[in-house]
Amino acid sequence: MPGRTYPNFVTALVSVLVGSALAAWFFGRLAEAPYLGREGWTIVACVAGALGVKVVLRSVGYDDPFLAAAGALLATRVLSAALAGAVSSSVDSPLPLVPYGLFPGLPCLVLGALIVQMTAGRPSHAPL
Repeated sequence: MPGRTYPNFVTALVSVLVGSALAAWFFGRLAEAPYLGREGWTIVACVAGALGVKVVLRSVGYDDPFLAAAGALLATRVLSAALAGAVSSSVDSPLPLVPYGLFPGLPCLVLGALIVQMTAGRPSHAPL
């Protein structure tokens, strides 16, 4: 889009890391609440994590639509569940030289960072 600058990949990755950490903390605190199921708390946690994404991007001068940030975090959760299920069902033992938690986590963070990088931006005439 002409007249708009986008954050670099590292900025988007850091914002997704902060948002994912906030979402994981929020989910860990409230997952056992009786009035919402696990899937409901996943969505609420992604919305809470979107606040972290928005704060990090806003601190470096970029703006990201709130729903796009929440969608990026939700996409990372869905892909993480799919990869964890695929790895655990196809491999009897953990993959050599790759920790089990890192395998589904890394592609998910890259996907979230790419989504945030594509949706965040600022007008080219805006000051830092």
